[in-house]
Amino acid sequence: MKTFLHSLLALMVLTIVSCATGKNALEKGNYETALDRAINRLQSNPDNKKSQDVLIEGYRLASNYHMDYIRMLAVNNDPNKWEATYYQYKQLNSYYRQIQRCPACLSLVMPKSYVAKKVMLPERLQITK
Repeated sequence: MKTFLHSLLALMVLTIVSCATGKNALEKGNYETALDRAINRLQSNPDNKKSQDVLIEGYRLASNYHMDYIRMLAVNNDPNKWEATYYQYKQLNSYYRQIQRCPACLSLVMPKSYVAKKVMLPERLQITK
């Protein structure tokens, strides 16, 4: 009975540890988790090769995913497409900010900011004094 409990405990610990890696999150398509974990590990250990690989591949895949989704929304007639588009850009900018705060990350990827320099409001929404 003790052997069974020890085996079960070891299996549970192994499962938790394996699910906690950025590489596993990346392989499951969970880009946000993968990037969070890679960035956190690189902040404490800039030479972590696995985290470097996850950051490089994860940022590329995440950026492509969000930009493809934005392009799909652009041709969509869904009345909520602007909210969904905003959310996609918000995610991209979140990656940008996280990477900007990690010097080791900046040597691996060049994140792109998606903040408008100057927003032109339609005439009906212009603020007048």
